[in-house]
Amino acid sequence: MPTTRLLPLDQYPLAADFLHRYWAPHHIYTRDKALFDWTFHREGFAGGDTYTFAVAEQDGEVVGVLGGIPFRFNDRGRERPAFWLANWKLRDEFRRGTTGLDLLNHFYAPLDQVTISFGINPIVARLYNAMHWQVMENIPRYFAVHPGRADDFARLLHLANPAWPVGKGLTMARALLAQPARATSVAGFAPPDPAEWDQRSWASLRQELTGPVRDAAYLQWRYAAHPTFQYRFIQIADSAAGVLTGGACPGNAYQRERPRQSIGLLVWRLETIRHKVGDQLHDVARIGRLVEFLPTSPQNASHLLAHLWDSLDAAGAFGCDCYLYHGKLGKWLADAGMHRLDDHPDGNAVPSRFQPLDAAGGQIRSAVSLRTPPFPAWPFSRDCNWYWTKSDSDQDRPN
Repeated sequence: MPTTRLLPLDQYPLAADFLHRYWAPHHIYTRDKALFDWTFHREGFAGGDTYTFAVAEQDGEVVGVLGGIPFRFNDRGRERPAFWLANWKLRDEFRRGTTGLDLLNHFYAPLDQVTISFGINPIVARLYNAMHWQVMENIPRYFAVHPGRADDFARLLHLANPAWPVGKGLTMARALLAQPARATSVAGFAPPDPAEWDQRSWASLRQELTGPVRDAAYLQWRYAAHPTFQYRFIQIADSAAGVLTGGACPGNAYQRERPRQSIGLLVWRLETIRHKVGDQLHDVARIGRLVEFLPTSPQNASHLLAHLWDSLDAAGAFGCDCYLYHGKLGKWLADAGMHRLDDHPDGNAVPSRFQPLDAAGGQIRSAVSLRTPPFPAWPFSRDCNWYWTKSDSDQDRPN
């Protein structure tokens, strides 16, 4: 009978070898130990000498694995411990029995624990349904094409869908054109100041959102400290009017307090799309991946996207996409010129994997275990308060 344990830090080769053999040859976690360490040994969350990555063993051999990516789950101001699941795999001869559940218990056992599997296929969804988890609808994907680069996107669509008739790609590209506003606001391009973000922006957002705690420590870990990708920040502050108060400065009867600012934040990265021909990869285009979108108002949203389009244009990107669960913020994205792909009859034909280019659509489904009240509202309606993006779990990582 297999036994399970968390993997010690000095035994990474056990995980890499199993993933290479049984998950996918040359999987990124087998090629990039720094990424594996960043994912499964988050500072302040992981044990001192183990990964949050469990292995099942029998007779000295690894027969199954399951990773847990730790985070704090926020539901409109209430926080709980949480894990995203990743790489749940058993050798075929060990799928019967309790070994899989024994692995899961490392990231599931406490009743107050929130556990989320983000990025599951329909077959696995049936398993989670049988376990009485809440299986979510696909996360909405928003997309927009730069008005001057519709031909570039059309060529990409035909590379991914060679059976399409001539002209179909351009017709779709024109249906997804953006309407970039002119950037007139002052923006910052560094991560937000930690104290200001936590005290002024996140303190308000946490009362409205359901999903990972996106405080300054999270932004630092998820984006600024990522070992592989270079994420870019755009921040624009909304300011209330200053307030006159009794002055304490010598020579001044009054001083104007610093306006209380709430920061609108956008995080994105630039990705080069590579098309595989034989054994060779060829660079064919660039796209922006928008992975964080937390504006303070519809106007702030428009300003953030205006600066994003300037950056995309300068980088030669044909457009951008964004995966986002959130009714209001999704509407603000759409109002600012991005399009929900599930509103388009061929939306699922827009590829999502780009290294190499993969014709498979970009649908992402999830399952959630949340066992103690209060429970958030489950339906992902257009006015829902769940806020997840593609950067959650390990969905936004190299192939």
